[in-house]
Amino acid sequence: MERDRSVLDKNLEMTIRGATWIYLASLTVTVTGFVFWLAIARLAGPEAVGTASLVVSSAGLATSLLAAGLQLAVSRETAARGGKAAVAAVSLALAVGLVAALVGYILAEGADLGSYSIYTGVFTLLATLQLALLGVLMGLLMFRLYFLTVLTANLGKMAVGVALALLGYGALSAVLGVITAPLLVAVVSLSVLAAKALRRGIPWPDTASMRSLAVLAASNYPLMFSIQLLVFLSIYGYRLLGGSLDSTGGLYISFMILLALTSLPTSLQLASLPVGTRFGGRPQEASLRLGLVLSTPLAVALIVLAPQVLALINPELAQGSNTLRLLLLATAPLTALMATASLLNKEGQPKSLAILGLTTLSTLTLLLPPLTKSLNSSGAAAAFLAATTLNALLQTHILKLPTKPLLTAQTAQATALPLALYMPPLAALPLALVASATILLASRTAELREIHTLVKTAVSTIGGRETSGD
Repeated sequence: MERDRSVLDKNLEMTIRGATWIYLASLTVTVTGFVFWLAIARLAGPEAVGTASLVVSSAGLATSLLAAGLQLAVSRETAARGGKAAVAAVSLALAVGLVAALVGYILAEGADLGSYSIYTGVFTLLATLQLALLGVLMGLLMFRLYFLTVLTANLGKMAVGVALALLGYGALSAVLGVITAPLLVAVVSLSVLAAKALRRGIPWPDTASMRSLAVLAASNYPLMFSIQLLVFLSIYGYRLLGGSLDSTGGLYISFMILLALTSLPTSLQLASLPVGTRFGGRPQEASLRLGLVLSTPLAVALIVLAPQVLALINPELAQGSNTLRLLLLATAPLTALMATASLLNKEGQPKSLAILGLTTLSTLTLLLPPLTKSLNSSGAAAAFLAATTLNALLQTHILKLPTKPLLTAQTAQATALPLALYMPPLAALPLALVASATILLASRTAELREIHTLVKTAVSTIGGRETSGD
């Protein structure tokens, strides 16, 4: 028993170290992205944000259609097989990316993006390659390098986008900015990995490595496609169902806020996959509980302050505050879905992955058209919330992951809604935070030992007192 506890603690510590760097990378994306979109909204207006969001959504949808299962598969296979899987991943990503680029171009044409369609194709190819390269870095436990690569890429994105916006290039400034990020990811990561390969010898992939990666990516496809499609199809579908560019841009910004928030618990799950694959155990369970404890207070604060947060970006976006609030209620189920994806990959359950993906996708496609027609952008958010919640509850129960923390976190977040709607923000915020903290503490969502390990390990990692794969 003591030995099992020691292994569990060690795996959790390694997961937290990796998650710290992954989250710092996500935080970098959030901060630079906020400056980026703020500059575009202020200097070029909501229509430019809407145009650029359609480029990103069309490319994201195309990438999801062709490579949705790639990153988790690459991370898992690289952790298990090393350099051979890494080279196989880059080769597969280039082949798939070329096809995805054509699909992205066609989708952009369907959304009437005109001359921006070719930019969508280029962005799609680079985004597919980025998925594989970041998966390789995670699989090799090179978490610090992962952070530095993302930092460089997003500083470049911000510099290009803001500079062009200041020069008056409108929507083009946003489009070229977003293309810069995956381009720099490819340049930086390939340079470092190539240098390592030249020193140690190039690990040419064999047939077994390629086959194993392709099979696992295909097994991941339905689940990861459905999760990514929940975001991109909600936006793209909303536009096709009659949404204006202004409201489409508002929906996109709301989704970006949600994804920025869930990057905290998702980081724990992304790190738990290669750690669990290489060293055994189920670090996903503790990671799920800790992720919910960390993200719930932030979600509550954003629910209360939704109008003020959107108004900071652009005053016209504040009218979509209820859409943002609905999306924020999906924080807990999104976290649970990532935990199930990580665990199913680690345990090698392709059939379960396929079933979960198909049920999630079916729920979204069933609910999105009627809810969007009747409630506009709030309907798209409601469809997203329902699809994630129903399927997260189902799969966590099947996998014997803790369901109570998921329900507790959603309850804590829901208590903020009436306070946000009927009280001034300055009064509602402390009450909502106290209520959510009380609910989490009373339910013992995470053990104090786990929280202490999280804080201690994260601080030591940032302070440089760690051992890592890079």
